[in-house]
Amino acid sequence: MTVKYTCPSRQDLPESLMALAINMRWVWDDKLIEMFKSFDPVLWEEYRHNPVALLMNLDAAKAEELSADKDLYDQLQKKFKPEFKTPITAYFSMEYGIHECLPVYSGGLGILSGDHMKAASDLALPMVGVGLAYREGYFQQQLDQHGNQTEYNRRNIFTQMPMSLAVDDSGLPVLIKIPFPEAEVLALVWRVDVGNVPLYLLDCDHDKNQEQYRQITRSLYGGDHTMRIQQEIVLGVGGQIMLEQFGINPEAYHLNEGHAAFQTLYRLSSLMSDGKSQSEAEAIVTDSTVFTTHTPVAAGNDMFDLDLARPYLKTLTGTDVEDLLKLGIMGEDNRFGMPVAALRLSRFANGVSEKHGEVSREMWSELWPEKQAPITHVTNGVHMPTWIAPSINPELSNLELWNNHCKLRRKLVSFAQEKFAFQMKRSGVEDVPNILDPDVLTIGFARRFAPYKRATLLFSDMKRLFAILSQSEKPVQVVMAGKAHPLNVEGKDLIREVWSHMQGELKGRLVLLENYNIEVGRHLVQGVDVWLNTPTRPVEASGTSGMKAAANGGLNLSVPDGWWLEGFNGVNGWEIGRRDIVDPQQQFIEDAESLYSLLESEVVPMFYDRNSDGLPEKWVEWMRNAIRSAHPRFSASRMVDEYNRRAYLK
Repeated sequence: MTVKYTCPSRQDLPESLMALAINMRWVWDDKLIEMFKSFDPVLWEEYRHNPVALLMNLDAAKAEELSADKDLYDQLQKKFKPEFKTPITAYFSMEYGIHECLPVYSGGLGILSGDHMKAASDLALPMVGVGLAYREGYFQQQLDQHGNQTEYNRRNIFTQMPMSLAVDDSGLPVLIKIPFPEAEVLALVWRVDVGNVPLYLLDCDHDKNQEQYRQITRSLYGGDHTMRIQQEIVLGVGGQIMLEQFGINPEAYHLNEGHAAFQTLYRLSSLMSDGKSQSEAEAIVTDSTVFTTHTPVAAGNDMFDLDLARPYLKTLTGTDVEDLLKLGIMGEDNRFGMPVAALRLSRFANGVSEKHGEVSREMWSELWPEKQAPITHVTNGVHMPTWIAPSINPELSNLELWNNHCKLRRKLVSFAQEKFAFQMKRSGVEDVPNILDPDVLTIGFARRFAPYKRATLLFSDMKRLFAILSQSEKPVQVVMAGKAHPLNVEGKDLIREVWSHMQGELKGRLVLLENYNIEVGRHLVQGVDVWLNTPTRPVEASGTSGMKAAANGGLNLSVPDGWWLEGFNGVNGWEIGRRDIVDPQQQFIEDAESLYSLLESEVVPMFYDRNSDGLPEKWVEWMRNAIRSAHPRFSASRMVDEYNRRAYLK
């Protein structure tokens, strides 16, 4: 079938200008971002840095003014006009974090997927992304005056986002039909152009669907097990049906985490329906499947009761499904495991750091009882053009590099103070003083508030911490951010604990920002002096935020886990604790002592050790080392190129 796309348009604006806004290549072009922002800075902030919504809502006089520069936009569009190639690789992921204006992500997995798309575009790899279009995205977080987290949802208006709706020759929306036990579920298809890479997002909010099925793509990681299995069927099966319907026949399918594993079973059953034996079909599917696991804890992987999975698989295949169900069962666990099926039906499987590859081989060793689990590693990377501030360059002089970094710290402090004041005023506190100092050593900590992340390790000895933060000549401040899953009571307790310290003895030295997202993360990784990371080992799969901070000259202060085991070189940051301690309680004790000792004896003194010109010479040299150690070794371009060479190309 012929597929066309309807995208946001406005007759009184140049078509080339709208085209620049719709293709998300602008996300990593600072000049284009500044151009859009200059049209109306107020609207730019109001619409969450969304150039499509900004252009759609400009007043007529401003639109007429912009039309006078049509030749400029034509030239820019010609420069950035995407070149789409026939996809060789299809990349499936539950979430994509490309920019804050397209909130269909929750955290690290989505940010990685977005960076993967951007790097594939930069490398001109023929790739297509497949995901879900969430009408409400992930929950928005609010913190009250006591640090209690509340959640609310914000409706996404796709027609004012950098998205295009797939339609047929007659202009009607293309509908993907996905068989469910009680009805056929229909899905719209939205296309997001990420430079040269098309990303297709399925949307079940269609009036021909039963109400329960319209909710499948309402929110990310919401609902019960039934909702989760339905989302993952739409992703894996619906995504595969969409590719076939659109005439896209990749040579490789990359499943980013186990959420899309039903894609392999659907392909398997289709081949068997065409006359292949199960062993023949498995060989074909396995030969073209790449699987990346991100979860170093077995409990964090999706497992479904067989009675829940069976009717869905039977409807999809129309055959006896017991042999297919066995592909997802490991040992005595009588449940269908999404990563289990993905591992069994992939020819290339990997963790996301060297250590995580080792942990994954041990975690899934039961699947290969007579030999070592064939799980390798491809260490994660970050899209450097997205995350590095334009002013940061290791070739600058020491003074220039330091001055530029100080400007970014001041920008972070200004952003954090404004955001925190807004938080407090919503709680009825009108007079909010400036609580941060733009010239003070600033530590950043931002991640999901899950217990194993140990967000409160820093506060285990408050007397000692207070002494570190409150030195009159060498003060220190901490900026934190992060969400707890709505059902994670312990995570919410951790947020309240941090909040109580912020309002109590650490007032003026600690701030906790609500609603952690890409925008907050960008300010933090570009502006902090030190990036703090304190998870229990070895359950940090990778930790890409630390890579972003390092690429901007931030020094990591991290436990030796995930990427930091590979990235630490002795002159680009510090290792917390010892590598040989396994017991979590002993880790906590040793890591807390190590953290305080490093801050007291090395981190703080080095930052404030200034020459006659006020320059911390050793600190700046370490900043330069951090930048050089991060790029290109921990760039998404290196990562995607490695996947291409080792996994996509047979």
